[in-house]
Amino acid sequence: DATGSERAFSIFCFFPIGLAAWYLGWKAGGAISVESAVAWYLADTRARAVPYSHVFIPAWNAGARLITFLTLTVLLSRVREGLEHERRNARIDPLPGAANGRAFYEKVNAQLAHLRRYARPFGILYLDVDNLKTLNDQKGHAAGDAALKETAAALKRAVREGDLVARLGGDE
Repeated sequence: DATGSERAFSIFCFFPIGLAAWYLGWKAGGAISVESAVAWYLADTRARAVPYSHVFIPAWNAGARLITFLTLTVLLSRVREGLEHERRNARIDPLPGAANGRAFYEKVNAQLAHLRRYARPFGILYLDVDNLKTLNDQKGHAAGDAALKETAAALKRAVREGDLVARLGGDE
């Protein structure tokens, strides 16, 4: 009994619980949390040579561990979801709902690598929305924004799955 009769090292459960929560989601992390707390409780109550100072200590410890493990699970899975959300949004222009320049250049670089490897061409279509500045000046930016949104929506409907519609600049 090197750790004393009432000490626990629950921190060693954080790693597998954290990995499950991060890579598999909160359900998997929660399941491992419950399994870990129950296993620890059973080990505390069945394999103890020295009794605790109070009969409720194993249940209290199991509850505290479960709350700690579930908190870790929820926090890590939410951080992961937030990072994924931000990663996706970092490549979307919110105004037209199309990809932004970063996503466009990533896709072009991937296509260039594919071209070099397989010698298969690809195409790029570059459009400019005529008179957008005039529309903004005469009818307001809301009208210009609506024109950009409708243009992006029409292009998305017209392209194949896997093709990319992106906004590179003000009216491009």
